[in-house]
Amino acid sequence: MGGRPPETTDGEYLLFIAHADAPFVFTSEAADRFGVSQQGAYARLADLRDRGLLESKTGQETAWWLTERGYAQANR
Repeated sequence: MGGRPPETTDGEYLLFIAHADAPFVFTSEAADRFGVSQQGAYARLADLRDRGLLESKTGQETAWWLTERGYAQANR
């Protein structure tokens, strides 16, 4: 089955990070989980960061974690 994956909600991204085995996730993990390209996952995560729901740090790959506001929204 090809084509564009079904739309994933912001809440699904936040819950994925909230329930991750580590306190953060890498862009590639989100891309794999939601069946999107790394560029697509990065854009979505960056949007959540710009809205104050995530923070990030870039090394070899970008790591993302929830802010307090992100935790609150994930647990709604």
